[in-house]
Amino acid sequence: MLRIHRLIITVVLFLSFNVFAAININPGLTGAWYNPETSGQGFFIDAIAENQQLFIGWFTYLSNPQSNEHQWYWLTAHGNYIDGVAELTLVKTTNGQFDMATTVENTVVGHASISFDSCLTAVFDYQLDEFNLAGQIPLTRLSPDVYCAENLNSEPSDPLAKNFPPVVSQVVITQLNNAIQIEYDLTDSEADRSEVNLEVLYGLNSSYSLPVTYLSGHVGYPVLNGNNKTIYWDYLNDSGFQDLQIDQFKLKITADDKYVSTLQDIIDSVSEERIIEDIQAIEGIRHHQAFPMGLNNTRNYIKAEMSKHKLLVEEQTFIHLGSQGVNIIGTLNAQPATDEVYIIDGHYDTVSSTPGADDNASGTAGMLEAMRVLSQFNTMKNIKFIAFDKEELGLIGSRYHAANLNQNELIKGLINFEMIGYTCSGQPECVNFPNADTSIYNIKSSFANTLSETFVQIGATHVPELKITAVTDDGDRNFRRSDHAPFWDLGVDALFLTDGANFRTPHYHQTTDKLGTLDTTFTTQVVKTAVGTLATLAQIHHTGYAVSDTLEL
Repeated sequence: MLRIHRLIITVVLFLSFNVFAAININPGLTGAWYNPETSGQGFFIDAIAENQQLFIGWFTYLSNPQSNEHQWYWLTAHGNYIDGVAELTLVKTTNGQFDMATTVENTVVGHASISFDSCLTAVFDYQLDEFNLAGQIPLTRLSPDVYCAENLNSEPSDPLAKNFPPVVSQVVITQLNNAIQIEYDLTDSEADRSEVNLEVLYGLNSSYSLPVTYLSGHVGYPVLNGNNKTIYWDYLNDSGFQDLQIDQFKLKITADDKYVSTLQDIIDSVSEERIIEDIQAIEGIRHHQAFPMGLNNTRNYIKAEMSKHKLLVEEQTFIHLGSQGVNIIGTLNAQPATDEVYIIDGHYDTVSSTPGADDNASGTAGMLEAMRVLSQFNTMKNIKFIAFDKEELGLIGSRYHAANLNQNELIKGLINFEMIGYTCSGQPECVNFPNADTSIYNIKSSFANTLSETFVQIGATHVPELKITAVTDDGDRNFRRSDHAPFWDLGVDALFLTDGANFRTPHYHQTTDKLGTLDTTFTTQVVKTAVGTLATLAQIHHTGYAVSDTLEL
């Protein structure tokens, strides 16, 4: 099985736990296992399904080739398992006495992982820090197979885009005599297995990917969800790193759960039911003089919904006509960090006499649903979800925001939801209006095409039931009647999405602008297309990372 030589070993052997399971770990694997190539050595394995724990008793030898003496070396291993892989801590117990209740000492002496090729064969990877030894042992089942289940299903239970990327945190770097120790926590909401890699960051924008040859511990694939993960880096023998000749750097740990969400999955996860719930919650007069309580209740609702997700939620306040306006901003910060940002917005105020279901609870609900879907992912670009205030008084909230941008912020594009709920499909009340149809108007500036063309392409490919009418700004003042206009003035590629407002709906700014008049299936199609557009341009991905403090050698 294993002979551990009691010598001073100056060369550290490194192991990455790169194991691939063929079956799920299950209680039927419990029993005795051994390596047929060795004798008098083996393992006893106990799989505890209730809390997905695996316990192993490892019975092997210490040997000294100089004296040819041998003695028993017994270890225990325990840890969590997920699907077909267990990550284990190796422990040596000393100071006990036979058949006596004495205090014993448990010492962590290494790490291991085990995966099962079948109900009869397994692979055990180990690293013994006590002796600087690492290796792999093929195992065969010794005790009878009673009820082992040979099945493995590691796919997330929900095929839609409701899988969160892993989160790396609590990174601690320690310089040892001959290695650098990296400790970290790995959290994945679905307990997916992750691939973990390391990079050296140095200079202004330089990086060096660490070869797995010089890494050991909880690195590579698969690494299981959990705290107190440890990696050892043999930086002294890493010739690529030594060639850099740097003495100050940071370490970046990246975790990828290998979950792939197709664009169609993401788009299809937009929920009409949630959009309806939002409109119901927001509908009602929301005016700073006629009904400030309605305005404030809506602010609280928007903030509460944003706060349920991994966003930085802020209020941007301003004074206009003696009353305070509040823009509500939820920011999904990109990983890695960047100054580039996309915005998706909808104003939440109304004129003084309307419940404002279409104008603009529909747009606010669309922004919130886009937020729910896109915030599940990490992105290469920042995304800001903004509820603008006092649009009805002259785009006051959006003008204030556009005039007070962060100097380092580069807005790559903006999608403005302005009334996205009403369609005219033959009902007498709307047939004589100029835009009496069922399309969404995709109005772009005269100087930019990217957002509009992407929106049209996503719609045609992924939401073909949505009719899109693409329009280019030709100076008509009606094209500037919403919160995209201040961003056009800044040269931003801003898209104005609207159902046509007073050119289509008889309920515009009327007491009849209620949920019952809306086509929420149409609203959902618009939101789906916008979500697909931003998912494409902001570049969603399923990796998480953390960067250490600066390390000086």
